[in-house]
Amino acid sequence: MCSERGGRVQPDHEECTLIRTKSVWSPIDRKRDGLRVLVTRFRGRALPTGSYDIWMPNLGPSEKLLRSYQSGKISWAEFSKR
Repeated sequence: MCSERGGRVQPDHEECTLIRTKSVWSPIDRKRDGLRVLVTRFRGRALPTGSYDIWMPNLGPSEKLLRSYQSGKISWAEFSKR
């Protein structure tokens, strides 16, 4: 059950969590995972489509930002801010 305190929803236990993050490589638990959304610009060839329910590339970082981080031009702290 969830309760509202000060205008914010507060989970009383884990099942109330609205959004959880999980690696696409983690084992799939169909009962607990809910809708699995892949949020990345590039899906990658080695990633089976059964690992996620929907792919939303526009929610991922821009190609320019991703390349800047991957090449070491910006730090994780800077990447996560943008």
